[in-house]
Amino acid sequence: EMIVVTGATGFIGQRLIRLLVKNYEPKEILCLVWNRNTPRELTARKLLRKVGVNLRLVDLVDKTTLVELPENPRLVFHLAATTDTAQRDHRCNNIGTENLVSSLTLGKSTTFIYVGTSAMYCGRDDCQRLIDESSTPIPSNNYGRSKLEAEMMLKKDCRRRKYALTILRPPTVYGSNPRANSLFDFLKKLIQKGSILARINWPGLT
Repeated sequence: EMIVVTGATGFIGQRLIRLLVKNYEPKEILCLVWNRNTPRELTARKLLRKVGVNLRLVDLVDKTTLVELPENPRLVFHLAATTDTAQRDHRCNNIGTENLVSSLTLGKSTTFIYVGTSAMYCGRDDCQRLIDESSTPIPSNNYGRSKLEAEMMLKKDCRRRKYALTILRPPTVYGSNPRANSLFDFLKKLIQKGSILARINWPGLT
């Protein structure tokens, strides 16, 4: 029985892998990692190899790289995403998810865990009202729209193939070693410079 993880080189993914190897044999874990050789990807891959999990270099947008995947994996953690809202290309989020799911043999023995985003509510009028499972998504950017499309596709597919689906919608995620030029990396630099921009009262709530 295999556990498939996408996005294992990412901010949340690296932390997830540390937990998984405490509870499962590392050789039972297959990490589908981005085939781009960026410094951050290469560093993260070294850490994954160190804990002994299996690595497969893929590009979720290119379905031809998603071959010979394990059949009916016990768990699938799908974390891979383009989270930078400044990026123009968010195909990893919707097309990548569709390619992944259509390349996997899934059934009643599989639990699929998808990490979505609360950013799909960022277009709402009332930021004072709490978000819950019944809130209507109102995405206002390509990131939120592409993640919502992925959710809708997964819900339809899991009803057809009868696998268990869990969708998580975390709010803003932060911690040590954030992605370069991400929100918290950017804010830290503003604070260090004493910039007035870091003191603006941002109306969004997370």
